[in-house]
Amino acid sequence: MEKLKDTRFSSLFILIFFLNFFFFVSHASLNMLPPYLSSIGATKGYIGFFMNINSLVLVFFVVIFGRFTSRIDQKKALFIGYLLFFISIISMFYFFDNLIMLLILRFVAAISFSFGYTMHSNIIFDIIPKEKRASSFALFGISGVMSNPVGSFIGELIIKRYHSKYLFILSAIFSAITIILVLFIKHKQKFQEFKEYLSFFDIIKRRQLLYLIVMALIFGGTFGIFASFIPNFSKERLGVANLSMFFIPFSIIIIFVRIFFSNLLDKHKKENIIFFSLFCMLAPMVGILFLSSKYQLLLMGGFYGISHGLLFPTLSTAFVNSGKESEKIILNNTFITVNTFGIVFFSTILGFVGDIFTTISIFITMSVLIFVLIVISLFKKKY
Repeated sequence: MEKLKDTRFSSLFILIFFLNFFFFVSHASLNMLPPYLSSIGATKGYIGFFMNINSLVLVFFVVIFGRFTSRIDQKKALFIGYLLFFISIISMFYFFDNLIMLLILRFVAAISFSFGYTMHSNIIFDIIPKEKRASSFALFGISGVMSNPVGSFIGELIIKRYHSKYLFILSAIFSAITIILVLFIKHKQKFQEFKEYLSFFDIIKRRQLLYLIVMALIFGGTFGIFASFIPNFSKERLGVANLSMFFIPFSIIIIFVRIFFSNLLDKHKKENIIFFSLFCMLAPMVGILFLSSKYQLLLMGGFYGISHGLLFPTLSTAFVNSGKESEKIILNNTFITVNTFGIVFFSTILGFVGDIFTTISIFITMSVLIFVLIVISLFKKKY
């Protein structure tokens, strides 16, 4: 790809920004499925697994094909992936009450997630200079952040007025927009020889990345727990499933932090940013144990927004900058994979914990893990 002089305001940057937004909205439109899945007989374990199949498929995609992703024609791959997602999601509309078919189609639809999540960020990391990656990626990340409140809010309106199966139609509409936007991508993609590529396993064996890998796992798990289990937990405690009250302040705070403080990410020590972010992550995880009003979700979403707004670009950039420039794509893909594996792993395992005990046990377990991570971070910061 050609380096652009003003990358954060280039036409390519803006196009990928909006493509990323509609891509994630198409997936976020399904955030309100858990209560419906419960109503047709799904267990908490099934829900935790189903809602995070995207993450599982992404892990396998990077592990198996990670070293070859830079040789894939990005425009063609994105187009095929989004078209496949559109077909799959329409099919889910017709099999809306069949848990087995929904699971199968969810796997097929997840292929597009693997392409979009990795290739969008790979393009961004390729067109911005190394010294501006944290701040630039923080700004780019706003596109993904906005998708959760938008998708969740519209999804809530849909299930209040219509049958929950129309969430699939909503998702398909946004998917159609991504298919159109992909056609406007114009850039020269440089392909390198296979010998220059490392595999996912080559990266995770690096001892210096162990701390970041553990951090990325639990960071991903935290997001997965909130996204997967707040709808059902809010229904248990408040009588109404709600997720937008959490994700709206979450997104507003992230956008505020990244617009006004993104440049600080390039200047301050990442250890200090990580330590502060972990406290802001623990607060809502503990706070939700005492949920008694939907307005509490606003406060918890705000705290988590601070954490996510600072931690995601910090960790992703730390991964990418830990190696050579020629390794940046596999390093970025490795971070995405580890982070998303944390989402599906903790959501599924703790979903089964919730089946055995109660939903609240899911949040208690995750709170303990975050606390342990804070202790590790403290020693890391001190020594």
